Amino acid sequence: MSSAIVKLAKALHTTPNYLLMGESDEDSWTEDMLNILEKITDLAMRTLAMKQLKCIAEL
Repeated sequence: MSSAIVKLAKALHTTPNYLLMGESDEDSWTEDMLNILEKITDLAMRTLAMKQLKCIAEL
């Protein structure tokens, strides 16, 4: 069941916590990033974006 909630939350662009408790600990930055990333449809560009974000996260 928990995996279904996670999938539903992703489909609705929210968090499992929000679906279960009505609370969201996400800030607008997270939502903005998801909206931007969803616009990248080319597989090569998605791969590149993922590699770049991983590098940034490691800084």
